[in-house]
Amino acid sequence: MERTGLDPVVVAALEAVDAACTWGARRPETAPTTRALQLLTRRSPELAGAGHRDGCALLGGLGTSWRTAEPLLVCVGNWGSPDDDPADPAHTRVGLSPLGRLVLDAERGACGPVPLGLALGGVGSLDQRVPGFGTAAVLAALDGSAGLPLLPVPVLATGGTVDVDLAALLAGEVVTAHLGCRTHREPGDPDAPAWPPPAPPLPPELQARVDGGEEVSYAFVTDAPKTFPGPSLVVTGLPPGTGTWALERALAESWRDERSEPDAPAAVVDIADRTSVDVGTHLVIATDDASATVADLDDVEAWLHAHPASHRLVTWQLPRPAVVELAAWAERTRADPSGLERLRALVSA
Repeated sequence: MERTGLDPVVVAALEAVDAACTWGARRPETAPTTRALQLLTRRSPELAGAGHRDGCALLGGLGTSWRTAEPLLVCVGNWGSPDDDPADPAHTRVGLSPLGRLVLDAERGACGPVPLGLALGGVGSLDQRVPGFGTAAVLAALDGSAGLPLLPVPVLATGGTVDVDLAALLAGEVVTAHLGCRTHREPGDPDAPAWPPPAPPLPPELQARVDGGEEVSYAFVTDAPKTFPGPSLVVTGLPPGTGTWALERALAESWRDERSEPDAPAAVVDIADRTSVDVGTHLVIATDDASATVADLDDVEAWLHAHPASHRLVTWQLPRPAVVELAAWAERTRADPSGLERLRALVSA
């Protein structure tokens, strides 16, 4: 759309969600996803005849944190993850985010145009062929405070790394981007206890039976965290479409199978996914050499990045060179900068 630069299907999804959140005089913040999907399939010819799965994928791509860093929707409930499917639409809700509201206001002429197509790229698509540069970067470029290059390397919502020929991308050429894992290194704990921890002594009643010559079965459960004497390589960001559980499983299979390629370094003793809401992505590749330092993890990092599960290659191309696109948006927003002013307020909030 000319007033936002977003795909018409995306705008139709926002219109459907907005309509779903209208109940007579009531304006709830979210509505049942099923209601939004019914309205969406009526409004979007591209989704006519498609099942709820396609519509849910679109809505999830506009609102889930692992699909977009700047959501246009608020997704409530279990909307899935790279490792898990979402819940049935009957059990989730959806609403407009402040950025989504700005999109509709701009499309309806309630405020000036906003360059969100350039900022968000092909938002809503897992294999987006048009990358987004982020609203802050686009605003800086329009303000003339960005310097050179005009726009930075696109940032992934999943925190992964991007290796791309930025000059060629900004020139509008077709480029291949390598999306990989972001890592950092943590020192080991020389005083780490043995793993698994030793079994505790038998309870007195069982010990008495053993002393009497009886065979007994006994098991114990420990909540002790795994710690290792050697340094660890920690994955903190992933390429889009890759989950920590899937990556952990692929690396563990390669580590345990001596015939697999590439060979896992001998120092690796454990691979554990400690991802949580509190710490974010946190996949630990541990080693057991207490004399090693974080500088000795080069082989481990090379093995990770060489593994096919750790990276993706994608093809990107801007609709036209970035300098031309920015000049067009500068011209569009000059007459009515109210949309840019609202976008700046959202970015700085």
